[in-house]
Amino acid sequence: MKKILLFVAAAVAAVSVQAQSVQMMYKGEVLQDGAVVEVTEFDAEAGEMPWHVEFKNNTGEDVEVIMSYESYDNKYSELMGIPGFGDGLSLCTWQCVAGESVTAPPFYVDAEGKPDCAFHTAFMIMSNQPDFGGYQDAYIKADYMLVNAANEDDFTYVTVIFDYAKYVAAVNKAGVNNNMNVYQRGTNLVCNYAFDAVAERSLVVTNIVGARVANVALDGNNGEVALERLSKGVYVYTLVENGRNVKSQKIVVR
Repeated sequence: MKKILLFVAAAVAAVSVQAQSVQMMYKGEVLQDGAVVEVTEFDAEAGEMPWHVEFKNNTGEDVEVIMSYESYDNKYSELMGIPGFGDGLSLCTWQCVAGESVTAPPFYVDAEGKPDCAFHTAFMIMSNQPDFGGYQDAYIKADYMLVNAANEDDFTYVTVIFDYAKYVAAVNKAGVNNNMNVYQRGTNLVCNYAFDAVAERSLVVTNIVGARVANVALDGNNGEVALERLSKGVYVYTLVENGRNVKSQKIVVR
């Protein structure tokens, strides 16, 4: 009896998989319902963490599909205290749409698994930009659903986690040695720094809503610079190295 039940369960599972006319793939692997994907790659030029989704068409024919997502756990919005502010997730087919809940216009996936549009999805790291605060712990999670436009019962879904902090940690572990300390001395902010490698560096200071209030060059591998007096309040200072935000931290000016 036990063997029969196992066989029936396996058969049902097989039918369930076959019922999904189009499935999502990542790095060459088919993603089953409920799979969790963790994205830690970062495109510095675009300022985003892209999720390069591929498709598997199980029908041998063109299938019209609809892709949607529901996002949550936007860590940057929580830090800023403004719901929906800051880092943004987007879904692009014929046009790019961003928001906490997005459904893209329908598109076709051919027999080879190729979409007939420029499909892509990415997490825009606004906190990587100094004007938006420079936080290093950008994080968002989203549930993606791919549905056959002709049959709403024919779908597949996965959860995707975009974690910028893990990217930063991996870069630092690879050997980036940045020793920098920012503190208040009298009415000024002072930055002491010492680095092992030569690079183009600057210190960017923004207020709590992301407006830039200071930007000073850190010349040489070591030294000290003083910033002009800032009004009392909470600020974020960011070390920018060769155009990339390396370290961000809050400081309270009293």
